[in-house]
Amino acid sequence: MKLIWTVLQEFRVQKDFYPETLDALEVYFSEKQSGRLQEIELPKKDPWGRDYIYEHDSSESFTVKCYGRNGREGGTGENRDYIVRGKPLGDFESTFSD
Repeated sequence: MKLIWTVLQEFRVQKDFYPETLDALEVYFSEKQSGRLQEIELPKKDPWGRDYIYEHDSSESFTVKCYGRNGREGGTGENRDYIVRGKPLGDFESTFSD
């Protein structure tokens, strides 16, 4: 999730807005990786095979969520939520429920 956060921040710096979807971010990231010796793939799915939840609040902020092993909001242990938030040139902020 930190890689997604980092690429979202870079996207914001380059384009002056956050993408509407993670698919748009993937296109941007793929173009940046093209031709590099060691290409890094932007994760599309969480560790349990579900799409990350991306909420684009505005050009000023975003939230990326993973609801843990059970795929439902809330929970503890492996079922805890992982949430990453960002604002322009802000600090990495992550939380999880437990």
